[in-house]
Amino acid sequence: MTRKNILIKDALGNKVSGVLSIPKDASFVVVMSHGFTSNRNSRLYIQLEKELNAKNIGTVRYEYYGHGLAYGHKKRGLSNDTTITKTVESLKSIIKYLRQRGYNRIGLVGSSFGGLISLIVASQDKKFEFLLLRSPVTNVIELWNERVSGSKNKILHEWKNNDIFHYNREEVEYDLKWEFWTDMQKYNMLKIGEKISCPIFIVHGDKDEIVPIKYSEDFSKTVGARLKIIKGSNHSYSNPKNFIEMKSSIKDFVLKQTESKIKTIIFDWNGVIGDSLALDHFIFLQECKRDGVKAPKSLAFYRNLFNENIFVSMKKLGFVFDDMDEKYKQLYQKHISMSKIFPGMKSVLRCLKKKYSLVLITSNYQCNVDSFIKKYKLEGVFDSILTADTSHSKEANIKNFLIKLSLKKKEVITVGDTVMDIKSARKNGLKIISTVWGYQSKRTLVANNPDYVANKPEDIIKIIGEING
Repeated sequence: MTRKNILIKDALGNKVSGVLSIPKDASFVVVMSHGFTSNRNSRLYIQLEKELNAKNIGTVRYEYYGHGLAYGHKKRGLSNDTTITKTVESLKSIIKYLRQRGYNRIGLVGSSFGGLISLIVASQDKKFEFLLLRSPVTNVIELWNERVSGSKNKILHEWKNNDIFHYNREEVEYDLKWEFWTDMQKYNMLKIGEKISCPIFIVHGDKDEIVPIKYSEDFSKTVGARLKIIKGSNHSYSNPKNFIEMKSSIKDFVLKQTESKIKTIIFDWNGVIGDSLALDHFIFLQECKRDGVKAPKSLAFYRNLFNENIFVSMKKLGFVFDDMDEKYKQLYQKHISMSKIFPGMKSVLRCLKKKYSLVLITSNYQCNVDSFIKKYKLEGVFDSILTADTSHSKEANIKNFLIKLSLKKKEVITVGDTVMDIKSARKNGLKIISTVWGYQSKRTLVANNPDYVANKPEDIIKIIGEING
């Protein structure tokens, strides 16, 4: 267990203090942002730290700009020059600190104003696993318009002229400089929220007297966030039953999000991405004629060769592999115009690339793959490509790839179109999505019990999304 107090500086040179508590083998860290005038020692965050650490999940309780001991506040309070922009930089510095130390799976938890900060940072950075907001400020401009309502123009005039606004309501008292108001105008939270790509979960009491629940209701509808309403709860969840329900909802969500999820997708090429069945069947017939191999000419017979490793099937038919690889490459390159990309696959790959590491492992050859990628402008889509030039065994290529990158099998899934693809995945302890538009029929594939079946390219996105919750 690594547990220590940290004191760092953000990009603006301002101090950021926190408590780092990370179990030895933890790969996931939750960063918790407190509320306005509060600090890192809130009852909720201390309890979550203990309970999440017990589940091998790391935590960071920190204090953003103007708050906590680093700024002279032992309990509640804040510096009068606090702004949203300054507090956002505080959280960003904590994220940078963690990533520099190898912690890349990070989730954000934010309470009230801390939810506002977390929301802004999540909109600027697509790498977070989730965003959890407790009674968050999701419309800061409207909230503050209400706080200065009544004699609004007079209050704003005095605030601007005096450079100080004295707030004294709901048993909270503090001063804020005019800069807070002007800085706040930059943050249209509904537009900012639409930029967030990670899962968002909001917990809010329907009797909140500080931040009305209507803000969370409007925000959740706009950005598609999940909203959990705690009936009868105020802003501080002072009722013990409300507090327990709120904390349980947060903890359950975090535990669900920190389960192993798909990170890497291994694609087959022919029959999944490339529509090359007709070309490969044509080459097969040419090779039979050239080498004097007597075999049925039907497409149905050729398809059944993929019930096992295609190279093994070819050897059983009597093919000699002395120069077959080179002859196949020559024929494929000569007739490569027959190899098309399946409709919809390019957009599916582009979409998946935004969230996952994509790998191509095929029983075809590098030169053919390179020509196809260039033809359809797929450069940069795949992080790794392994072909028959490395090994005729797809099973071995997958195994070696997993070992080389030390990948967790629960975080990898394969996509293939043949019975052999199913067998290769199983032997490597991986799950597979079988595609029905490739070399073998849906009936043949289903008979071999793949984990999932994609009837169209878009189903791949849907299936992986459902797996990851």
